Amino acid sequence: MKKKIILLPLALLAICSCSNNGSVTSNNTSNTTPSSIGSNTTSTGTSTSTSITPVSISSPSTDPDENYDSTKSTVIALEDNASTVTNNNGFVVVNENEIYITGAGTYDVSGTLSNGKIIVNPASEDEKIELNLNGVNITCNYGAPIGIFNGDKIDISAKKNTKNYITDTRTSDIDTKDGSNAALYSTIDMKIKGAGYLSVTSSYNNGIATKDDLEIQKAEIEVTAPNNAIKGGDSLTINSGTITAISTNGDALKTSNSDISSKGKQRGTITILDGKIKAYAA
Repeated sequence: MKKKIILLPLALLAICSCSNNGSVTSNNTSNTTPSSIGSNTTSTGTSTSTSITPVSISSPSTDPDENYDSTKSTVIALEDNASTVTNNNGFVVVNENEIYITGAGTYDVSGTLSNGKIIVNPASEDEKIELNLNGVNITCNYGAPIGIFNGDKIDISAKKNTKNYITDTRTSDIDTKDGSNAALYSTIDMKIKGAGYLSVTSSYNNGIATKDDLEIQKAEIEVTAPNNAIKGGDSLTINSGTITAISTNGDALKTSNSDISSKGKQRGTITILDGKIKAYAA
């Protein structure tokens, strides 16, 4: 049977989601709306945020490893002060509780960091990265637990039958020099997918945020943040999934840019194609 597509206006979506205990559940639905869903703000979609000035970050220099087996993933096992890398493609450097990924590849990550982070910062803007979460628990009190700062696109997958936790415990007086303003932060296009579970919690600013396009597919995601729960700078597209987005002082779902891209694409849209979504805002 052909699916029925229902188009809901922004006003209806906003009414459904602008309360402490309200939610919007979308199933087989196609919605394109500007700015925000689940908001305690005006119709412009602006909200209170922690001001951060982006700056360049530096990463260790790396070279390809001649012993790398390109038919297999690079495996990163997280452990406080004892993280290890198997089948290193030459682009992973462990510096105590900071894991640097400096080149394209597929990376399988598991384990726990009680106060550390993963920094994805390839040298080239053409690099594509796939980060598979196979049961991670990453907490950081001085930066984004997972931060992506360069490249072309990153796919983050919560793998089937795994539970993954990303927790940003920074406080408002922390000087975050890398410009990251979310627990899961990206300056490039980011897609979150998978058949697993992903929890993102921030006490600092945003939960999940990109400067460019953000796409979500299939995963079960729960996000809690004081500012925006889920924010795509240029756009936010939800293809499917079970999503709970909770903001205590901002928007549940948010996009900010509103101009036309060089390819003629309208920025600043939230598109919901399918899925079950609960959006809460103060």
